[in-house]
Amino acid sequence: MLRRIKKPAMVLIQGDWIFGEDGIFTMPGGTVLRGGINSNGVPQSEYKHDMLTSVVDDAKMYLRRFRSSTGASIWHETIENNVYRLCTGTTDAQEELVLRTGSYAKFAGEIISKSANGLRIVYGNYGFFIRNDGSSTYFMLTDSGNSLGTYNRLRPAYH
Repeated sequence: MLRRIKKPAMVLIQGDWIFGEDGIFTMPGGTVLRGGINSNGVPQSEYKHDMLTSVVDDAKMYLRRFRSSTGASIWHETIENNVYRLCTGTTDAQEELVLRTGSYAKFAGEIISKSANGLRIVYGNYGFFIRNDGSSTYFMLTDSGNSLGTYNRLRPAYH
């Protein structure tokens, strides 16, 4: 004789969800969870974390806030329309990295490259890069139509 197993009904839990600084996650009703979220084994073609809001009016969305120890800088990750921000401090006021789609990347500090061709600008048919070979610095131009190529016969533009 086969028995049919009844599926449990879906339960909607309402109330406060609390994530404490001590790493304890408390669900409504007092259920406590501790530990990390493990996404190992999820297929590469699937998102591991989704946060797609259904709010109509655009406003800043706070994604994550984290730090490595009690006295360490607090990092804030936010997004608003086409601007992604990483900030530090007790609030998200001190911008460290700002990315605006199709527009710019802004950094609070230096851009450091350990490549001889440390900075390249590409737009249209030409490219321009700054080269430092360890003893001299060169401002280099590329050939027309090869903006990601090496220097052209006009090299260097400045030495």
